[in-house]
Amino acid sequence: MRDSVERSRKRLRRDVLDVYLLHNPSADALVGGEAVETMEGLVLAKKIAHWGVSAGDEVVARTAIERGAEVIELAYNLVHSIDLHRVAGDVMVSGAGVLARSTLAHGMLSGGWAKDREFDEGDHRRDRWTRLELEARLEQLDKLQFLTSGDVKTLRAAAVRFALANTLVSSAVLGPRSVAQAEELVRETGGGPRYLPDEALLKLPRVLAKAGILT
Repeated sequence: MRDSVERSRKRLRRDVLDVYLLHNPSADALVGGEAVETMEGLVLAKKIAHWGVSAGDEVVARTAIERGAEVIELAYNLVHSIDLHRVAGDVMVSGAGVLARSTLAHGMLSGGWAKDREFDEGDHRRDRWTRLELEARLEQLDKLQFLTSGDVKTLRAAAVRFALANTLVSSAVLGPRSVAQAEELVRETGGGPRYLPDEALLKLPRVLAKAGILT
């Protein structure tokens, strides 16, 4: 990890990295291994300013906070929000920052997928859903089109605004594959306030439940 930090500092041309995340560790690794001690040492050495954990689930996120992580990254989007909800109290007490990843649910919430969408070999989404599962999920997303109204022109803009509307979320990780995609997402999300209207947020849980989406 120390070597990786040095490579990142050199590649980014930064003396101090603002945030450095442990990627998907187990809870046991955070408790019994040397990872946390190493991160704390790098903070003391002023190689990184803050350390955190990209957590695969609520257990890892809670353990990371207990171990002193200043930032946690969790999957949080329109169709998967439960992990952040379950650790909300821990986040508020600790003051940890939250990075919301999978904001577009691996691209599903972009709103442009056909039901017969094919993924290339090696694409993790190829193994994530069967054809029937993907078709069912895309049919469920049709129920979310009510979010696209007024200043919110597209479903992906609604998805980004949903993540930013949560006061616990410090930043939404969008994961564009190109500069053009990043610029398009920012443009579609629009000017401030970049949140969904209160009436849409109040209606959303009922719509999700009716569509069979358990978040």
